[in-house]
Amino acid sequence: MINCTFADISTPMHIRRLSKLFFILFVTLIAGCHQTDQPKFKADLSKVDLQPIKIKRYDKAFFAVNPSHFREGLVALAPSYPLFLKINLNDTSIVNDLRRFAIDTSIRKLSADVEKKYADISPLENNLTDAFKRTAFFFKGFKAPQIYTYVSGLDYLYPIRYDGDNMAISIDLYLGKDYLQYKKVQLPNYKIRNMTQERLLPDCMTEVAKLILSTIKPGNTLLDKMIYEGKVLVFMDAVIPETPDSTKIGYTSSQLRWSQQNASNIWKYFIENKLLYSSNPEVTKKFIQESPFTVSFGRESAPRFGAWTGWQIVREFMNKNKSVTLEQLFRMTDSQAILEKSGYKPEE
Repeated sequence: MINCTFADISTPMHIRRLSKLFFILFVTLIAGCHQTDQPKFKADLSKVDLQPIKIKRYDKAFFAVNPSHFREGLVALAPSYPLFLKINLNDTSIVNDLRRFAIDTSIRKLSADVEKKYADISPLENNLTDAFKRTAFFFKGFKAPQIYTYVSGLDYLYPIRYDGDNMAISIDLYLGKDYLQYKKVQLPNYKIRNMTQERLLPDCMTEVAKLILSTIKPGNTLLDKMIYEGKVLVFMDAVIPETPDSTKIGYTSSQLRWSQQNASNIWKYFIENKLLYSSNPEVTKKFIQESPFTVSFGRESAPRFGAWTGWQIVREFMNKNKSVTLEQLFRMTDSQAILEKSGYKPEE
C-alpha cells in the first residue's frame, strides 16, 4: 500500500512510482487473460461473383396452407419447395401426418412466434451473403447454397441441415434464451443459452466448414480432434470476422474469461496427463463435445475446452505461417506438425 497525501502524488517521483505500479498491474492482468491474436484474413470481395442470398421461407408458406384443402395446397407449394415436398402427396397417411403437424396448437404457436421475431429476414440474408462471399474467396469453387427456413417442432439436435446445395435452418430454434417454450419442453439449459438470433450465423457457417472438411478425415487422438475444431473456428475468424469470439464458440462472457485465465494450467494438465495423444473416445468426448461445463475442471469451467485450445493453436499457427492459405490449412492432416509449427505455449 502506498501512503501519500494528495500533495505528494503531484510530485514527479510519486507520479513515476504510480505509473510503474499501474503498468505492472496492467501487464499482470493481460498475462492472466491469455488469448491468441485473431489472424488477419484479407478478402477482396469485389473479385467474388456471388448473387445476394434470398432465403425461401418454407415456414411461412407451409403454415399459410388452408387445412381444409391441405393436399391441394401442398401440391401447389411442391415446385417451390422440393427440399421438403419431394414426397408422394397422393399418400394419404403422409399428407395427414403433415396436416396434424400444421394444425397442432403448440406448433402453430412456434410458427407465430417465429413470424413475429423474423418478420424481416434481410439482416440474416445480408450477413450470409457476406460470409459466403468470403468463403468463395478463400475456397475456390465454393457455391452458395439455396437457404430455406422451416419450423422443425424444436428438433434441437439438428438446427442446421446442409448438403452443399441446400441449407435448411430450423428457425424455431433461434427464438432467444428466454423463450418460455424451450424450458416448458425441458430442453437442456446449455443448449438453450445458444438458441439465439446471434448464434444463427455462426451455426450456419460451422456447417459449411464441416462440409468442406468432410473429405479430409481427422485422426482419432484428442489433438487431432482439437485441431479439427480449431480449423472450424479459424474458418469463422475468416468468414464472420466481426462476430465476437464468445458467440463463435458459444460461450458466455464468463466462460470465455475462464478459458483465457486458465489456458496455461489446463495446457499443463493435458501434457502431464498425456491426454493429447489419447484415442479414448471418452477423453475426446469430455473435452470436445457440447456440455454445460468441462467435468474435470468443475461447474464454473467452460465446456469444449479442447475445441477452444485447438482454436488458439491454429490461430498461432496461422499467425506464424502467413504464407499458408486457409484452404491449405484445411488440407493439412498432420496435427502434430501444426502444433509444433504453432509454437503454442500459453503464458502463465
